[in-house]
Amino acid sequence: MPKTLVPLFLTLVCASPTAWAGEPDRLVVVPMTVSGVDAAVAKGYDQHLRSAVAKKASLVDRKTSEAAGAKEGCAEAACAKAVAKKAKARFVLSASVSSADEIYNVDLWLYDAASDKSAKGSGLCELCAAEEVNGTLDAALAELSSALKAPAPKPKKPKKPKKPKKPKKPMLEVVTTPPGASVLVDGTDVGTTPLLTEIEPGKHIVVVAKEGFVVEERTVTAMGKALKLDIALSDKAPIPPPPVEPPPPPVDPEPIAVAGGYTGLGWGLSIGGAVLVGAGAFLINLDGKVTCDDGRGRTECPNVYNTRGIGAAGLGIGAALIGSGVTLLIVDPGESEPSSEASVEPTAGGAMLNWRARF
Repeated sequence: MPKTLVPLFLTLVCASPTAWAGEPDRLVVVPMTVSGVDAAVAKGYDQHLRSAVAKKASLVDRKTSEAAGAKEGCAEAACAKAVAKKAKARFVLSASVSSADEIYNVDLWLYDAASDKSAKGSGLCELCAAEEVNGTLDAALAELSSALKAPAPKPKKPKKPKKPKKPKKPMLEVVTTPPGASVLVDGTDVGTTPLLTEIEPGKHIVVVAKEGFVVEERTVTAMGKALKLDIALSDKAPIPPPPVEPPPPPVDPEPIAVAGGYTGLGWGLSIGGAVLVGAGAFLINLDGKVTCDDGRGRTECPNVYNTRGIGAAGLGIGAALIGSGVTLLIVDPGESEPSSEASVEPTAGGAMLNWRARF
């Protein structure tokens, strides 16, 4: 008998518990790998193995196995998982038989897709005839019996998402001495002291009241931590401050008379006109008088003044200035300003100036 080598792998493949959805005992046999064995003998080993497997599991036919991708050498988890998924099988079995010098080595590999685990079976047949190798295949397959009978794990139910917990509200503790005081939070009665209650986050006004005691009020800001108010109530009302007398009504100051804008000019014209009138009257009166003598009471070289014309001109200009000044004072007199009145009276020798003023 020629020496032959027939590798045989048996693989059982099961998808992960959450992905596998095939029948619990459905099994795919991958085409056998042989070495050192005639093709006809190798075909007999393959048929014997399939017959033995059919007694232990629900065998998938060759056509379905080939369509699912089962091919010689598919003895890895990734390949077996893909075959199991397509064939809707739980197990994938690969086998190899090798022969050298009439020594036969048999290796089986079983993959369970339901548990994602694998198992191995092997056997050695020394100085055996080709037909005796079938017994070694049966022995190797018997080592996988427990793996084939293992119940499929139940798929894990997806965990329901946990509802987010509502954030806890801040706690407010109010303690008073003496106890038994009513507590109002933002105007709402929440109980009597000693008190422990929940409040909303944020700013609040807490009022503590007890008959016979002074009402206490506190402003608190609640965040995440608990708040505590320890209040000693007082039975004495605070002494009110003395009443403050209202200040006397303001007294309106007496109006101060202020001269108008033309008062100064009016006074300047009046005074200047009076000076000119006086000078003109003096010159008129001086006209025709002797101005020199010889020192001995004689008037040998008389010098007579001729000042009537100049005096009359000064008298006229001065009178005009006085008239203008008086007019300005009448238009804008100013209550606190002095007043004056000037007049010119002609005389035998000239003229006389009369000036009356009020200060």
